[in-house]
Amino acid sequence: MYYTGQPEFEFGDGLSYDVWSANYGVAPQLGAVSGAIELTVDAGSKTTFNVVVENKGNHGGRCTIIGFWRPKQDQTPAAAAAAGNGGSSSSKPKIVPLRQKMFAFDGILVAAGGKASLQFELTSEHLAVANEEGHQVVTEGDYEVFFKGAQGSDELLHVPVTVSGGARTVNEFGH
Repeated sequence: MYYTGQPEFEFGDGLSYDVWSANYGVAPQLGAVSGAIELTVDAGSKTTFNVVVENKGNHGGRCTIIGFWRPKQDQTPAAAAAAGNGGSSSSKPKIVPLRQKMFAFDGILVAAGGKASLQFELTSEHLAVANEEGHQVVTEGDYEVFFKGAQGSDELLHVPVTVSGGARTVNEFGH
């Protein structure tokens, strides 16, 4: 989540004897104005991704898809979370900016030449980050959701997500 060096293997890398492809079964609904999936910081704000995987190989196998989110390049979620913490006296967060965070994963057995569908739910709570007091806070801003397959570190299926509504503490540290 925070490591900035070059990993030997990316998280989620794996071995497969098949060739996989993935696409959205139903394209995500993007907002007409923002051009992104629109969520709010309110509890219950969510969207669902329907990912269809196809086994283009000669063997049946298990395909694992991992869902991640990350902040847009021009946004630091740790700073945004610290700003929304309800009155911290510190003006500078002591948190390393988040690079990406896994929000879901699932796998399915698919016969050679077959297709299967996986559903992933993203809630506003999945986008929460810790502020300097350790509280999990979801804040408004621009994010990117993407999926990776177990066959390698190639990123699949990117979609922008915009969160509005200020900030909300999802979980207080120590509670």
